[in-house]
Amino acid sequence: MKNKKWQIPLTVISGVLIITLAFSIFQIVGLSGNKNVKKKVIKHTNLEYADKDFDDFLDDVIDDFDDNWSDDNGFDDSDIGFDDDDDGEDPADNSSSEITDDMNWDDDDDDNGGGDDDGDLTKFVSPIQKDGTAAANAAVRNINVTTANTVYKDFWGLGGCWFPELLSNDAIGAGYNSVAWEFEAQKTINARLNYTRTLIDMDAIITNTESNPKKADYQSNKDYINYMSGIYDFDNDSVNSLWSALECFKRSGTLVMLNTGWKVADRIQTWYPATASNAQNSAPYDIKAFVKANIAWLIESQNRGYNMIKYVYFGNEVNWGGDFVTHEDSVKYHTLLITAMTKAMEYAKKTDVTYKSIAANGATLTKSGKLNSDIQMIASDFAPNSAKLVEWAQNLNKGLETTLGNSRPTEHSVHRYYDKRNAKKGNVYDYRDYDSTYTILNYLREKMGRPFVNEFFASSALCDADLNTNKQHYLTPGDWDTTYASYFIVAANTGAHGLANWEYGSGFYAISSYLKENVFADGQGSLFSVGKEQSDYKVTTNYRLASLLNRYVPAHSDVLMNTWEGDDLRVSSFKLEDGNYTFVVEAKKTDAARTINLKLDKAVGKLYRYHFVESLSDTDNRKLQGTLIRSDKSFASAASITDTIDGEYGVYVYSTKAPVKQVELDKGVETIKKTDTIDISAKLLDCGNNSNIKWEISAASKKNGKSLAEKDLMGDAKTKGSISAVGLTCRYTPGANAASGDSIAIRATLLNADGSESDTYSVAVIFIE
Repeated sequence: MKNKKWQIPLTVISGVLIITLAFSIFQIVGLSGNKNVKKKVIKHTNLEYADKDFDDFLDDVIDDFDDNWSDDNGFDDSDIGFDDDDDGEDPADNSSSEITDDMNWDDDDDDNGGGDDDGDLTKFVSPIQKDGTAAANAAVRNINVTTANTVYKDFWGLGGCWFPELLSNDAIGAGYNSVAWEFEAQKTINARLNYTRTLIDMDAIITNTESNPKKADYQSNKDYINYMSGIYDFDNDSVNSLWSALECFKRSGTLVMLNTGWKVADRIQTWYPATASNAQNSAPYDIKAFVKANIAWLIESQNRGYNMIKYVYFGNEVNWGGDFVTHEDSVKYHTLLITAMTKAMEYAKKTDVTYKSIAANGATLTKSGKLNSDIQMIASDFAPNSAKLVEWAQNLNKGLETTLGNSRPTEHSVHRYYDKRNAKKGNVYDYRDYDSTYTILNYLREKMGRPFVNEFFASSALCDADLNTNKQHYLTPGDWDTTYASYFIVAANTGAHGLANWEYGSGFYAISSYLKENVFADGQGSLFSVGKEQSDYKVTTNYRLASLLNRYVPAHSDVLMNTWEGDDLRVSSFKLEDGNYTFVVEAKKTDAARTINLKLDKAVGKLYRYHFVESLSDTDNRKLQGTLIRSDKSFASAASITDTIDGEYGVYVYSTKAPVKQVELDKGVETIKKTDTIDISAKLLDCGNNSNIKWEISAASKKNGKSLAEKDLMGDAKTKGSISAVGLTCRYTPGANAASGDSIAIRATLLNADGSESDTYSVAVIFIE
């Protein structure tokens, strides 16, 4: 029998209905004084996808999520509206949840409170110490390395953030050119950049055939129809620019993390975004279509021979809505997205997936393939700037444990910049130096799994103070607490999976046609720069350090147990994938020489020393062709070596890995008159018996910045001049078509013994006055 207190008299119900109806009419006729705003609703048309089996599989994944997501996960189990064909509804009704401008899409609290009460975070430590122990002798520092004790496996080392549309039509129109690319590609290849966080927008592969992309009737939009049907464009100028970047990364041995969810282009904003109020920074509305497009993109990359893509993920600082804004609870949205993408990848590793693409000649091609078994998902890209923001990622992990179990992605991409402006020392979230970063990275590892620090920057070197042109610069050059080397050491010693510089080189933000080509690594910029003038071409001191660490601590190195003495040293030790060993020692400026005793548990082979200093002369420091630091000393194989270091700041790299081959040019970036010639000489460094090089004009650009050959780095370069070469010397003579402001790249490549070209080369850039 029902409890009578819940029985409401019919007269009361009738009265309520009458009042409600009257109030509704009152609003409709406008008598309430409130403007009636019509909500924007997206209705997706069911279109037949190129691979029906794959499409049905994803439907099942999303339906299962809908059916099983419960209050235990912190959310209700109502229909989330991401499926464009809910089996429980009328198939003719393809409506989905509203996109509203006033929806509170994210409940995250951005203050320092909230989250689990973990107490004093300094209790989270690594087996490897943060600071050196007290030195028994003021002039001696003992370093002990246990090569048999691997603390953290598979350290990816130093990477960089990269926006790869530099050779797109829009970027060239904004002033970028093939000479600049030739300069930047050489820096990347010579450094052997370990990995990149490569960001490109989904519109790059969405066809661009609709004459009126902003029309209200988006369901008749040709590009919308293609996208929903699994027809993409992998041969336009934006994607071709990506292929050029991946070709460079293939030569440099660079691993790639592909992020396809950064911004939303204007031409697809009527139907693609999840939120209308922030369409440019929105996540995709249709998760299933987005997942299918990413699978096709990955397979296409592999089919073109680009197997260096090892991770895929989406968004930028999604825990506070920096980019990839969602239209409802952001944790729930990302739980579904990562679940669907992870299961789609598992499917595509076992079963061929079919998709279609529009060729350059307009023909529609049917393609298929499987994913490589070693490609993985990263769970999220987030900023751990408060306890509440860290809790967001922990909640995401909880959701993924429910939906994926042991197959869930265990790694996150985090952003943490050195920054000492807005807080007092001891606040691990806001006061960001070496000490607090040691604490927060240990905390993240223990609570969430090993992070990739995929955005960081550190202070520039003392001698690069004149490069601090960026208005956002806020780090003191040469600050011991925020040095570039200290971030590398703290990341390795706390178990971070890798760390990527923001940014590595130039960047083109396609969404706003913004070309970022000459801002430096002073807190907001790159390690080298290019531009329209000779003065724009520079290489920072930190590039020389980063390239040294890239070469001698490559990806997949293991971090070894080490201890050291003294508060003026920091140390990290590695066993490389090829069996070599590298020991990195950062030394603080003390004005007094010190003796280092490097003690190993066994002899590991001959050690070469590479010494980085930040106060080189301008000539040596700004070697524009990016010559790497060479070995200045070596030690015979022994279980213990003794070395003397000076009292200046420096980074000492001891490695069993032999010096790398290099071609050094005596000209970096020069300006000559059209009526003059210029001689360039090459010096072969650590090349052994290899003594032959190939000279060529490898790129040329017009004075307005546009490439003569568009995407072809050779093309019409020969019309800008000629070269005559004898051995290690080359003379360049401007051609009849050379004009003031033109630039030319001259490449010198080391030849292998069989006469083939090696990946060792240098580039000189010549401007016509």
